Amino acid sequence: MQASAGVATGDGRNGELRAATYGRGIWQIPLLHRGESVVPAMTLSPTSLTFAAQAVSTVSAAQTITVTNSGNASLTITQIAPTGDFNETGNCIGPAIAVAQPARLQVEFQPTTTGTRTGVLTIYGNVAGGQATAALTGVGTTAATVLLDPITLSFTSTNVGAT
Repeated sequence: MQASAGVATGDGRNGELRAATYGRGIWQIPLLHRGESVVPAMTLSPTSLTFAAQAVSTVSAAQTITVTNSGNASLTITQIAPTGDFNETGNCIGPAIAVAQPARLQVEFQPTTTGTRTGVLTIYGNVAGGQATAALTGVGTTAATVLLDPITLSFTSTNVGAT
């Protein structure tokens, strides 16, 4: 009989007990009390975003939140839910994220009214607790009454009274 804590069991754990007899066979079973839990974990960086002042009804430049699988099994993100005046555009729902690998989410701020606006980005996945969150903050400012686009125009030489 042999017990070894370092032998992989084939199901992501380590530790196996092996027993053998002369001519009768070999039996092996995982050492459950020696095994490690095989679970994904989610780490966010940064854990909060602050957006610059943004005119109401316009969209800010995107900022990035990196989701890293800090566990020891594949991470699957099942839902991404921003609240308030914030949108998530770098969707990584579906494909599994390997151990120690990152996924990047893009978050935009689109204020619906003036003043300080807050929200939360909740990322749901197959992790302990089921989710990770990041705080979101931005300031909505008064929208311009007239927006010119482009701001300048160039015309060729034209006689007075001509179009």
